[in-house]
Amino acid sequence: MVEEMEEYFKELRLKVAETTFVRKAYEVKAFCSYIIKVNISIGVVSREIVEKYLLSVSISRSARQAKCCAIREFFEFLEIEPNPTKGIKFLKDKERKLFKLPSMQKIKRGLHSIDKDKTSTGLRNRLMVELAYGSGLRRIELSRLNMEDIDLDSKSVMVTGKGGKERTVPLTEKAVEGIRESFFYRPVTKGPFFVSFMGRRMKPSSLYYIMRDSSGIRPHLWRHACATHMLQGGCNLRIIQELLGHNRLTTTQIYTHITKEELRCKIQSTHPRSRA
Repeated sequence: MVEEMEEYFKELRLKVAETTFVRKAYEVKAFCSYIIKVNISIGVVSREIVEKYLLSVSISRSARQAKCCAIREFFEFLEIEPNPTKGIKFLKDKERKLFKLPSMQKIKRGLHSIDKDKTSTGLRNRLMVELAYGSGLRRIELSRLNMEDIDLDSKSVMVTGKGGKERTVPLTEKAVEGIRESFFYRPVTKGPFFVSFMGRRMKPSSLYYIMRDSSGIRPHLWRHACATHMLQGGCNLRIIQELLGHNRLTTTQIYTHITKEELRCKIQSTHPRSRA
């Protein structure tokens, strides 16, 4: 089974973005570990076994469906018929969970804690957060960023998003200041923008831990906070969609649910007709 997985992963890596590859590879490995544990050969796996595995994991219905899809694609690669995952469906969760955004107080504390480190490493970490919060970049986009992608004259940066799709996003004044300052420490014009002590391109996983540990806030929450605060400030949803690189407006519309939830809470706490 190990050889089959390795062959599948080689093919999968060529088809999908890095983050998608990591997620799907993890799902397949987890399932294969499960059937090895229960001593069942991959060729005789039944629908009941797949369902039992999926129901044994304490996650949302949509996450179970995503797991099932990853396993289904693996069986399709193996050309096993009938595909044991065929027909397995989980109903959508009735309520879409809202992002638990950090409070403005926590965001200020996070920014302040990074600002205190005046070293070159501290500056690098501040730029990670500034680009995630100020320009809405994902951590994989931060990892892919090159020096030549940055245009300080137009105060913008070329971002390579999911599926290799490129978009140009504006830089905040704080980001521009930080980038200019970084040239004193690292006067290069080509190559990866965020590098390790060894001068190598930083991996998304390394960016995750650095941003989380230095600011106390996970990278994707900085991105969510960027979109939510822009929406609260009156920004058009289509502009936020373009900034974040969402293919569908429905993906961006989750932020309208956040503001509606805040409005509901505000009414309940302040309106006389909502008080007991």
